Amino acid sequence: IRYRRRGPDDKTSRVAHHSVLEVTWTIIPSIVFLGLYVWGTYDFVNLRSVPQNAMEVNVAGKQWNWTFTYPADLRADAEKPTVLKSSNILYLEAGRPTKLVMESSDVLHSFFVPAFRVKEDVVPGMYTYISFTPLIGESFEGKDEARYAIYCTEYCGLDHSGMIGEAVVMTPNRFREQMASLEEAAGDIGPERGQEIFQSNCIACHTVDGSDKVGPTFAGLFGRTVELTDGESIVADENYIRQSILDPTSQVVAGFPPAMPVQDLDDAQIQSVIMYIKTLE
Repeated sequence: IRYRRRGPDDKTSRVAHHSVLEVTWTIIPSIVFLGLYVWGTYDFVNLRSVPQNAMEVNVAGKQWNWTFTYPADLRADAEKPTVLKSSNILYLEAGRPTKLVMESSDVLHSFFVPAFRVKEDVVPGMYTYISFTPLIGESFEGKDEARYAIYCTEYCGLDHSGMIGEAVVMTPNRFREQMASLEEAAGDIGPERGQEIFQSNCIACHTVDGSDKVGPTFAGLFGRTVELTDGESIVADENYIRQSILDPTSQVVAGFPPAMPVQDLDDAQIQSVIMYIKTLE
């Protein structure tokens, strides 16, 4: 098949460039994007900058709870080596800049407080941080504290949806009272203290009403014979409960997954938990 030109109109005419138009659509978008870049960089630097007087709180994420450790200078008695800690409840002083230094002891988590518009991944093997200045919202005017939800927004295992905490923003006087309460409770031993620890550390996976969740119920546990996944049986006494807290995967109850993380509890706290479990029927 042969092709041939049929006439002069078959040839496309030469298209000339338009210098003014080309310069215009190059310079104007460049100025716009440069402005957005400068604006975004300014906000990013402000977001990541931490004021020198910020209160630094250490946050430990683990399946499936948050542990908050407060600065030692908040202790009323500087001579005592008391560690101020709370589980799943973050206490904050209204108007005081705060820096959260976060780490994970197991898997990837993500710390998110929607009301504060802050979110940061909590990564094993490294520290991440966020900073903000908490305020008591208008809806809480006239009150000495305001409560806001904390979520984990990174899937972290069986009870990911239960990894929920609270950020409690308090007036300065109320905050100092709360720190004094944490300091006093750190040395307490008793079933009441054990119940508080259960509510903050254990309730996501265990119950006290006889029903099972991710883990077995604590109701009637003490003194009962427990069947383990390896086929052996053991009496749930003080040693069993202590071992289950310090090394959860060493004695896993039959029918339940080895999902419990190691609990960061001292001897007084473990003793209080044991005393509380003894009261459950």
